[in-house]
Amino acid sequence: MSRDRPPKERPKLNILKLSKMPIRLVMEKNFLRLSPDDKIEELIKKLEHQTCTVVTDDDGKLRGFISIDEIINLIIPPSDYILVGLDAIKEAHSDWDRPVKDIMNPR
Repeated sequence: MSRDRPPKERPKLNILKLSKMPIRLVMEKNFLRLSPDDKIEELIKKLEHQTCTVVTDDDGKLRGFISIDEIINLIIPPSDYILVGLDAIKEAHSDWDRPVKDIMNPR
């Protein structure tokens, strides 16, 4: 008795076609913009469905960016420190009053 198996699904994404696609078609254009002096708390509140934000000065010049990596590093302490439970959360929350320029990546 042979089992009827569904045919193997093909990947829905063709990597070759994707590699030839112009970057402008897939790049993000609408970033959350913050000033270097905006508070980290404001960043956390506004970042809802985005993975990064750009930090610009008053003239609109790019000063840096903040990715999800910088936010994770803010919340999770370096491996040199061991903080457990609520103490770790309280430590992270106490930093939220700092300006975003303290955690942005200037590259």
